[in-house]
Amino acid sequence: MSDFCPPIPRTLADTGVPPALLDGLLLKALYEVEGASATALAQRLAMPLQVVMDALSELKIRKLVVHRGAGLVAGDYTHVLTEEGMGRADLLRRRSGWSHAAPVPWEAWLQAVEAQTLRGRSVGPADILRAVHDLELPRDLVRRLGMALATGRTLFLYGQPGNGKTSIAERITGAFDGYVFVPRLLLVDGQLVRVFDAKVHTPWKGEVPPHDPRWVCCERPTVIAGGELRMEMLELTLNEHLGLAEAPLQLKAAGGTLVIDDLGRQVMPPATLLNRWIVPLDRGVDHLTLPDGTPLVVPFDPFVVFSTNLDPKDLADEAFLRRIPYKLAVDDPDPDTFAELLTLEARRLKLKFEDGVEDGILAWFADSGTPMRACHPRDILRQVEARQRFLGREPVVSQTAITDVLRSYFVA
Repeated sequence: MSDFCPPIPRTLADTGVPPALLDGLLLKALYEVEGASATALAQRLAMPLQVVMDALSELKIRKLVVHRGAGLVAGDYTHVLTEEGMGRADLLRRRSGWSHAAPVPWEAWLQAVEAQTLRGRSVGPADILRAVHDLELPRDLVRRLGMALATGRTLFLYGQPGNGKTSIAERITGAFDGYVFVPRLLLVDGQLVRVFDAKVHTPWKGEVPPHDPRWVCCERPTVIAGGELRMEMLELTLNEHLGLAEAPLQLKAAGGTLVIDDLGRQVMPPATLLNRWIVPLDRGVDHLTLPDGTPLVVPFDPFVVFSTNLDPKDLADEAFLRRIPYKLAVDDPDPDTFAELLTLEARRLKLKFEDGVEDGILAWFADSGTPMRACHPRDILRQVEARQRFLGREPVVSQTAITDVLRSYFVA
């Protein structure tokens, strides 16, 4: 489990949120939701109820809000903006449209990153096997993969397409138990940075200890960027509509894995990406720039996995490759492994082989000189299953079905 759990704050000082910022969030929330109780506002802002009630009392004294009715809890009134409050809220919304969870102080996030990092975390052979249990991998590859994960350093997977590099990379995070706490929003030098991303972070489904609701308890993240990766995705970007900065991929992947898939297929030249990260990979820190131009030094914490079909020596120079201590070739399966993959995939698809068909498939690859790839058993047998179903035939891998599928799958 996690070595970090953000404690539930009791006072405004505990939250680290400046009073003016809290007031602004309350005014903007009331601007968007006409008439809201203190309880509803506390839930929206993920702040302690008493802190919100105290802030609303101050706003009432300043004639920015008024009570419209009593709530179910003593002292929990429904609040609305006054005309002056509406004007103030409208002005604040022009600067930033964010009116949801209050931010977490930058210093608290730095402590969380250090406590939740994968670097130096204990991982053993059983953990690796659990993560890749559904892949048929050579023992030597599993051993070397475990050595890389045990260091928490960078990994380079290379080899021919179709042998499972991406599948391996996607499963690496599963070797590490537990969850991480991800802040919804950060307060950095007076500016807001959004970290939690529902497309990346999956809420933890197990038991979660009581914690500060400004943090989301999540599975360790696996962030995958392929051919769509652009340089701006690695920088803080301004969300003009909300008036805040969006965290780059490497911040969202903190405590987990960042996979750069199909390296060399991105729009940007590989050298541009690698030069951008040569210092972060070496020193564990990154340099970003806030929307107002303020430089920011941040932890570079994800376990980075580069995956490519190209020769690493064609992508990076010696200086960069030296900073990637583990470079693993994911090779073509041998005939015995290929036969095992055929058997496993047939079992998954509930297919039965006619006598001699498995040997016939292996012979076809040998006779045609076609390289065996780890993806072939899956792809070929899925086509067989679809063919038999379409023709109304029994789920049997016949020689006729295999001949038909091989003709459509491979380019003559």
